[in-house]
Amino acid sequence: MEEILAVSEKYSNYTLIVPENVQKGRTIDAYQKVALSYILSPYFLWVVLILIMNGKNWKRLIMILLIVHWIFRSTGDLLNKTMDISPGFNAQNMYTGCAVANIFWCIGEIIGDWYPLLRTKAIVNNKKKVRIVYFTCIIYNLTKVGSIIFYFLEMPILLYSSDPNVWNEYNLRWWSIVASMQSASFLYDLSVIICLKQNLFNQLKYYRSSIKNTFVERFKRISEFRILISMAVTVIFLPVILIFIFFLFRSFKIKEYTVLDTDAIENIRRIIANINYTLSYIDQILLKCYVDHRNKTEYKTNFNSGSSSKTKTSDNKTYRELQNPTYTFNKVLFKTSSNFDSFPRGSSLENVSRSNSNTYFDDLSRMNSVSENIYRSNSNTNKEPVSRMINTNDYEKPSMMNNNNRPINDKKITEFNNNFIDNELLLPINTNTDVFREYDNEYQNDSIIYPKIHSNRHPSDFKIYDYYLY
Repeated sequence: MEEILAVSEKYSNYTLIVPENVQKGRTIDAYQKVALSYILSPYFLWVVLILIMNGKNWKRLIMILLIVHWIFRSTGDLLNKTMDISPGFNAQNMYTGCAVANIFWCIGEIIGDWYPLLRTKAIVNNKKKVRIVYFTCIIYNLTKVGSIIFYFLEMPILLYSSDPNVWNEYNLRWWSIVASMQSASFLYDLSVIICLKQNLFNQLKYYRSSIKNTFVERFKRISEFRILISMAVTVIFLPVILIFIFFLFRSFKIKEYTVLDTDAIENIRRIIANINYTLSYIDQILLKCYVDHRNKTEYKTNFNSGSSSKTKTSDNKTYRELQNPTYTFNKVLFKTSSNFDSFPRGSSLENVSRSNSNTYFDDLSRMNSVSENIYRSNSNTNKEPVSRMINTNDYEKPSMMNNNNRPINDKKITEFNNNFIDNELLLPINTNTDVFREYDNEYQNDSIIYPKIHSNRHPSDFKIYDYYLY
């Protein structure tokens, strides 16, 4: 009975008399749905979950974007459900429940569409590569703006036209716009994948060689893989829309007055859209879980080994969590050497310390090769020998010698050496001394922090922070 009334109200040009008891029940249900619009939204539980998981960190840009997306989409649902309070095919219902509601729907979708763009911008430090993502995102957003304008242009025609074929014309135009939106969505996702393809392929290659090379494991660990799934869903649905448009065009050309039922395919379209936006919430949740797991694991490792974990922010707003138990120690060794200034300013170590964090793997390789060498004096120069750089937990007691093979009578060196007995650091190094202040002032622009161990990591461990902490 309800379905018959709904169809009659939708396609009839006369006022339909609804039984009083039926209308009363519908009105109560309508008010209930309007009041619970924000809670009944498919994104409500995801929003609650990410708020609980992030706690005080919910004010990050990516979090605000997801919350605002939920608010606008839910507001559109609220306005659409007001049509059931006073049913009937009239101007107020059509403008409020369709045209105005579509404004909030589209604004919410546009905001949600920025999620892949922000994530790509956070990890790709190449303006030329990101430029194509900006371009396709703008095109995709413009198709949404076109759908907003479309409703306000079509409403007067639907309300006041006497042409029996008006609904077929409307459906043909509307689904043509939907096809353009799906095509723009595919191009947008494709541009994101192209920008992130190197990182995606590296991680897929890693998981092919690992034990857990399953779809679920890749879905949980690889953020770009989730974008790939979103693009695949869009590609699968696009031919369905094109076939449906063909039948609409055929019905319009032969002037068939039977209106094709678009409710089923409209529901499919909304499900596809919801899948793409829901993946954004899932992406943040999985990234948060992985980051928490990584932090707990490395905290236990650092606690057991007695080393400290440090984090430093790079210039492009990305974060890399790198361990460095010997960084402070090496600074003292170099600064307290009497002839440190005799080293060339373009030495390998300084180049490594001043290199950009985006070339991390190349710099790490060079650093390791330098740390294995022993710098010794040249027979024709006055350069002093420098003790071997320590890059393990087995600290060696430093020995500073001059050209006469006698210990350097330096008060700072003596004070520093007193902290070491039997290769163990008894007291924490005082970083407030002039040695450290001079070094920090001279090298305050260092762009990376060296890790202690790299062999246990794989590329996704470094990129995962870039996604989440933007």
